[in-house]
Amino acid sequence: MRRSWMLGIIMAVFTSGAWADLRMEILDLSKRAVRLTYELADSQAGGKNFYFPQGGFIHDATAGEFKVESVWDVSNNMQLDCEIFTDKETNLPVLQIPYKIPIPQGAKKNLRITVKVNLPQKYLSVDAAGRNVIICETSHAFEFVIPKDQYIVASNQPITLKEEDGRVIANQEKEEFRAIVIQTRAMKK
Repeated sequence: MRRSWMLGIIMAVFTSGAWADLRMEILDLSKRAVRLTYELADSQAGGKNFYFPQGGFIHDATAGEFKVESVWDVSNNMQLDCEIFTDKETNLPVLQIPYKIPIPQGAKKNLRITVKVNLPQKYLSVDAAGRNVIICETSHAFEFVIPKDQYIVASNQPITLKEEDGRVIANQEKEEFRAIVIQTRAMKK
């Protein structure tokens, strides 16, 4: 079982018993606005509340608001409530997701959490050559959706590409810690 994960984009370290895969969709490059969707499996037996992520979501609070789009219990096909708290040490937002029924011993709860954030500039920027540079440090599956008017020009890690609804999606499925740097450029009109 995976014990902890570190994700540079949000600097999240999960508690033991939880793991996550991430899909990051660029919504507005000029504002560094992204939609982050986490696929989680919580296996903390007896847990009545799930806190996500440990340490909080890193975002640029001056560029826009942090917004929870949905918290979904995939296991039971139902929407869950959540409250947003501020982590006392990092001063960053953390979700508290209450469970009506605690997780039984040996079972797990599959969750899908989707949030919108504005990333700090160090994670989504433009280089001197005019390429958009996206940086992610991760040790789990990562899917990156670029805007319709962009194309990938470079990646420092092997990625697979697919097209979905006219958008390019890059997949990176290594299960070891690595830094991913993807560069994109706007298509000429």
